[in-house]
Amino acid sequence: MANVYAIDAKSTITLLKTNGLQFKHSEKSLGPLLELDVSNPLKILAHYAESNRVLLLDNTLQVISSINLESMDVYGLGVRVATSKMGGLWVFDPMQRQLARYGYDGGILVGVQLPNNLGDLQVVGLTEQDARLYMGISDGRVLIFDINGTYLGGLGAGSAYQGIFQVWSGKVYSPSMEGLQIWLPTENIGQKLPLPGQNRQNTAPAMYYCQLGRIYVWMSNQLLVFRINDI
Repeated sequence: MANVYAIDAKSTITLLKTNGLQFKHSEKSLGPLLELDVSNPLKILAHYAESNRVLLLDNTLQVISSINLESMDVYGLGVRVATSKMGGLWVFDPMQRQLARYGYDGGILVGVQLPNNLGDLQVVGLTEQDARLYMGISDGRVLIFDINGTYLGGLGAGSAYQGIFQVWSGKVYSPSMEGLQIWLPTENIGQKLPLPGQNRQNTAPAMYYCQLGRIYVWMSNQLLVFRINDI
């Protein structure tokens, strides 16, 4: 089983490691925690939108550095960030309608102005997997870009529940009322897979993470872990 991360109502981050060790991080002075990207467990991104800050945390949740988004001329509660496997972080700037990759020092490495034909971009989240950047939109679209920020295509409206999704091995996983919806973006093929009967409910579950062939789902006040091939 992989490390487990949890965020409580006061934005305290808890890390429970596979060896049983537990670590916590609380940063009340920065406001509510909007995003936590743990795709690189040695450089975890914690995004506090109200204070326009991103903290870089190590694998014990100690602060490595603090990134002030205002120094990049990036502002607003609609900003979204994600770890880049190429180094640094991706930042979506809603005011300038820009997708950019920055170094941890704040220097811009790649910047792209997103075209108007992509429509309204109320971005819910970003994630990079396998040299692709995936962007979830509140209307259920998932847009896909290459590592230079070039738009490649994506899934249409309603494909991902409220723009919530995860990516594993080239497939997009999103919650649905029955369980999970799985998409193969390259062929625009989707499949609904229900969770085991005793775990189904009338509302879409909050899927937290896909990792190492497992899906971690929070529902009915418990964390459920499924092997992807068993669903």
